[in-house]
Amino acid sequence: PGLMWQAMPWRGLERQQVKVSQLSESTTVTTVQWPVCLREEAALLGSFCVAPTTNNLPGNQDDQLPRLSFQVEPQIPSHATVFLLSDENDAFQRLFLWGGRGNVSAGCEHLMEASKATVFADATSGHVNGARSLTGSRYHQWYAIAVDCSRPRPSCPNITMAQISYFHPNSDGSMDMCRNLAMGSAGIAAILKETFHKTLEHLGVSNPLHVVGLSPFSIVILYTCALAMVLCAILLGSMSRIEQDQGKKLVYLRSCFALLVAGFSYLCMSTGNGISFLKPIGGTGPATSWAFSSTRLEVAEEGMQVASYPLFYVRYLSMMVSTSCILYNLCVIAAVNAPVKKLLLFVNASMWALFLSGAVIFSPLKWVLWLFASLSCWACSWTIRKDLWDASSMRDRPTRRLFHKLAAIVLLSWTVYPIFWLISDGTRTLPSDVVIMAHGAVDILALCIFGLLLLRNVPRLSTLLPKGMDGETELLNSES
Repeated sequence: PGLMWQAMPWRGLERQQVKVSQLSESTTVTTVQWPVCLREEAALLGSFCVAPTTNNLPGNQDDQLPRLSFQVEPQIPSHATVFLLSDENDAFQRLFLWGGRGNVSAGCEHLMEASKATVFADATSGHVNGARSLTGSRYHQWYAIAVDCSRPRPSCPNITMAQISYFHPNSDGSMDMCRNLAMGSAGIAAILKETFHKTLEHLGVSNPLHVVGLSPFSIVILYTCALAMVLCAILLGSMSRIEQDQGKKLVYLRSCFALLVAGFSYLCMSTGNGISFLKPIGGTGPATSWAFSSTRLEVAEEGMQVASYPLFYVRYLSMMVSTSCILYNLCVIAAVNAPVKKLLLFVNASMWALFLSGAVIFSPLKWVLWLFASLSCWACSWTIRKDLWDASSMRDRPTRRLFHKLAAIVLLSWTVYPIFWLISDGTRTLPSDVVIMAHGAVDILALCIFGLLLLRNVPRLSTLLPKGMDGETELLNSES
């Protein structure tokens, strides 16, 4: 029907003048001068998208139903009769789009049978004045047409002016919903989206996918990462409650805590918290100079002209805590001594502090900080490959195999972190959506996959307490 509509032989498009004004939220007035003719047979005064209605309305229905009020002035000697057609029974399509000239040529009696309402002109002035309520069980389109029925064959009258007031208390009066329905599945998706937004607005809840400075795609990624981390944390926490071995219980709890911290940080970011926004102040490409936006309002006002860049400082703080818990678990599984454990945790915390410092500094000093952060990352990887690997060789085979799997995840993540920082918060050359997706993927690998491997392999181990610790633990428990 859309292609047929475009192929219709319109007449008078060049002289038609249309003015639409919004008197209130529920009233739209359309004024048409010299409306176009459909197939030389009818003048199209307007089309209107009407929301579903019901006849079971309390009180005066006319005050609550959608309504068209119109005043049509034909040019003498033309006469006009106004017909209201609805596409709910395909009347307009059958008369003008599908059936062609034959149906209308049958006379105005055929139009009266197909229309929902017929309004005749005043015998004295020749003007057509009237109002009709509109009903329907679904979103549908209404058409107001004027036809000269004074001749043996219906024809298009010359209308000098037609003013139609559309009262739409249960919709916004736009054509979007009817247009979306005609588009099929894509239109249905648009309808669901609009319904979701209206429901949130009715409940007084802001749209969770609308955060100033972030795209809806970024928000979805952040929410997805937060949900994945919290679910993994729940699994680890549940396992810790049923685990009897003290060493395994503590490993579960540390990973659970790490995932909760990271998950809540991603939840903060998805709601627009824990973020600072940067704006370009000069240069192009990697040479762009950046500065902090003074307020979130500035980002909103300049968002259409200036490409702001989000800085997720809360992620650096949370990863400093979460990765420390992960590394501590790795040290426990490898049964490394206390000095190596403390050194590894200190270097890891320094790495994240240097990354954060480099992200908030705009001078060339940030590259020095990135270099030291990369060296710290390399020191962590070297300690794992040397000290922890050697210590794990003294463990039993199942524990040693678990350590190798977990260490591979940590080494891969710690190799990627400096590279991602370089192309994200370092040069800011990648779009923020890509950066968020990349960081989320690596964090899921470092935290969620690490935790899932623990869930799968730790129950098979005899114990995670180093030799000589079982008796000490029992003594502490008996004393307490």
